[in-house]
Amino acid sequence: MAVVASVAVHVALNCPIEPVSPPRPPTHRYHPNNLLQRLEKLGEGVLDAPEDVYVDAAAGGALYTATRDGWLQRMHPGNGSWERWRFVGGTGLLGIAPSADGTMLVCDADKVSMWTEVRRALSRLVQSSAHAHPFGFHVRT
Repeated sequence: MAVVASVAVHVALNCPIEPVSPPRPPTHRYHPNNLLQRLEKLGEGVLDAPEDVYVDAAAGGALYTATRDGWLQRMHPGNGSWERWRFVGGTGLLGIAPSADGTMLVCDADKVSMWTEVRRALSRLVQSSAHAHPFGFHVRT
């Protein structure tokens, strides 16, 4: 017990730590930053709740987006017009991404996964389960 007390006294007297109060908050406010307000909003008023974006550099910068109404929409880089490109269906969350071989991967929260050729009009549903366990988001009741 005496050893513990002597160590505590030694640490208390010879400790190099000195408490410092935290710095005061700055008195000035940040300047408003409205740079994003000046951007051109692509598809505003045309697209129904776009969710994800894919830019096809090989096609001259064509922009694709997935919308909540089940469509994959394409914006033509030359004139900025939008077209309903592929109908995937459903109202689930859609995500799109490029693959290494030039196909577009489409992930649907309800239908699981699909892919579509950007250069050709093909789509295919990928396997939706493995060993009787379904993929995707499922609500258990």
